[in-house]
Parts: sequence; C-alpha cells; structure tokens
Amino acid sequence: MVDFSPILPQKPVNIFWRYRLQFSKMGLARYLSHHDLIRTFTRAVRRACLPVVLTQGFNPHPDLSYGPPLPVGIVGEKEYLDLNLTRALTPASLCSLLNDALPEGLRVNKAWLLPKRPKDRPSLVTLVRRAAYQAKIPLTGEIKREDLTNYIQTFLAADEIIIHRPLKAVRKKNKKKEEKEKKQNIRPGIFSLKGQVKAKEMFLEMELRLGSKGNVRPDQVLQAFLANFPAQVDLEEVEIIRTGLSPLESLIP
Repeated sequence: MVDFSPILPQKPVNIFWRYRLQFSKMGLARYLSHHDLIRTFTRAVRRACLPVVLTQGFNPHPDLSYGPPLPVGIVGEKEYLDLNLTRALTPASLCSLLNDALPEGLRVNKAWLLPKRPKDRPSLVTLVRRAAYQAKIPLTGEIKREDLTNYIQTFLAADEIIIHRPLKAVRKKNKKKEEKEKKQNIRPGIFSLKGQVKAKEMFLEMELRLGSKGNVRPDQVLQAFLANFPAQVDLEEVEIIRTGLSPLESLIP
C-alpha cells in the first residue's frame, strides 16, 4: 500500500490533478442515503491517506463532487464522482487505495485522469441528462409475452401519465400540518420502456430524464405502469438497478 502522510490543513492549491471515478453501489450499500454516501467516501479518502485537495473555510474537508443522487434502495452499477489530488497517481493505484478503505457494497471500478480545463468545468450533476434502469418484478400471476408488449405500447401511447407526488407538510399558525400533493405528467420524461417475461419474473428496462427539471424516478414509472396491470405482482420484492448514466461522451474522457 502506498504510504502518504495524513491529511493536514493546507494552503490553497493552484495546481492539482482531477480524477473521475466510476463506482458501484450494491448489496446493503444500496440503503445508504446520499448524505451517508458522501460521509462514507470522505472517511475512505482519509483512511487511504490520499493527497486530496481540501475545501477552504473553517471546516475543510476533501473536495469531492458527486453525480446525481441515487434513490435509497436502488442499486447503482455505474455511478460517478470527481476528486482533486495534489499529486498524480495512476488510475489503478487510486482504485486500489480507495477499495481497500471502502466498506462492502461500494467499489471503485474505474478511474480517469481528466484533461486540464478551465476552472468553470461543468459539474457532474449538470452533465447527466438521462439514466437507464432495470426493474425485476416477481409475478404472482401469469402474462403472455405478446400481452406485455401490447400493454407497454398502450402505456407509451398515452399523451399524459399523471402521478401524484406528495409535498412536504406545511404547518400554519395554530393549525395542523396540511398534507399536499402535486400532479406531475411524467410521460415527457420516459424516453424508452421495454419488457420481457422469464418464468415468474418480469424485467423492465427504461430510460428516464434525470435533472433539475422534469426529473422522473423509476418507482414513479412503476407506480403508473402497474396501476392497471393485467397480472398480479409482488411489489415488496421489486428490485431496481440504475445501469448507467448518459450522455457517456460527457462523462468518460
């Protein structure tokens, strides 16, 4: 293991090496919230004694930049984060050092040294516009392949697919909290939806909009898709995987 000195307060760094990491979040790690994920990677960077650039201010911490948050309970096969180092490491060494310090379920699969660009480089969150998901849904009833194909075609043919999204409860003076809902048409954010049946399981592949405007979650699509589904399903055993983010040409140098 490469021996680096522990992280100490440092002067502002003008020259650094920026890396992009591709990692997976699987097993029990899929139940980590985004804030838990940030804390876990921060601890891993410190345990690995990486020569990481720190943020400025009263509470300096490793300067890490993450891609779009992954909903709790969803597996992520190809997630991304950026970090800056004060000295260069080979991508293989960086992956090895972090994997030795990360808990089970989190693993850095690849790393790239990013080319030098202006300081106003777009953040990972702004680069990503779409996400691909796979959902495995146990069936308690039967459905034929052609019936599933027809159901998907009918579902996608709709001009609107409305879901009701709960908003944070608001407490007014001397009154109880009022529960409110917001209607959202998720159809414009569903770019593709495919399905197949194997034994007593249904597999759905979907590509959805990801971003600050018109963001669509896979559980929202399943909520609408299964509302009038002709076969019975076991919702408690549904497994969702985020298989990729796009456009790839913006993410992988």
